[in-house]
Amino acid sequence: MTSSRAGAPIALVCALVIALACGDYARTNPFDPGVDVQMEIRGPDSSFSVGDTPRYEIATTPSFAHDSPRWQMGWQLGIPVQVEELSTPGTFVVRGYLLGLSAGPIPGVVRVDIGAGRSASKPVLFHQRPASLQAYGCFIRVNTWDGPRTIDMVVGGDARICSKHLDARGNPVQAYPAVTAVVRQNVIGLVPALDAADAPYLRLTGRSVGRTYVVLTGTASRLVDSILVNVR
Repeated sequence: MTSSRAGAPIALVCALVIALACGDYARTNPFDPGVDVQMEIRGPDSSFSVGDTPRYEIATTPSFAHDSPRWQMGWQLGIPVQVEELSTPGTFVVRGYLLGLSAGPIPGVVRVDIGAGRSASKPVLFHQRPASLQAYGCFIRVNTWDGPRTIDMVVGGDARICSKHLDARGNPVQAYPAVTAVVRQNVIGLVPALDAADAPYLRLTGRSVGRTYVVLTGTASRLVDSILVNVR
């Protein structure tokens, strides 16, 4: 009888251990696919210039040394933006609109995958914004994005002024925002556009010998530039 009483507590402890071992317990190993892991992509949600290099990182809760992340960036609306992933994981460079097409803000998504079956995404936006306006002389009805910053012409002759909006990195904005012009001195005159193809350019005619500045203002951007015109 004494031996039986002494063995009872031991049997009770063994039964309790077995019950606990066989019961449910919290699963906290983040490498276990069944464990809930919160994922957050950290980084910019917008890019405004060709050449921007947005960089993204992944944060997890709980934190753990996860596998090498696999990053992707994609765009919507059927006018994709050209992007390239750089050697640093999660870092991209924006190359511009595909085929030079212009458009307004283009929504997209950056996505990361880690391990097996774990992924996160973040909405992003590309919208090339003008940061400056540049006026220059152009002598044919083709905008070459370059030309002299001073125009020399003769009385009775004509010339054209082109303009381009540039983003913060100095890249031409693919849309062609309209501009208005003001002539400082009456040595030249502004000639109305001949047709729709001529409309993007400002046509000048020399009236008298002298020099003047033509001041251009973007009608939407309100950016300003000027170009010197010499008439001889």
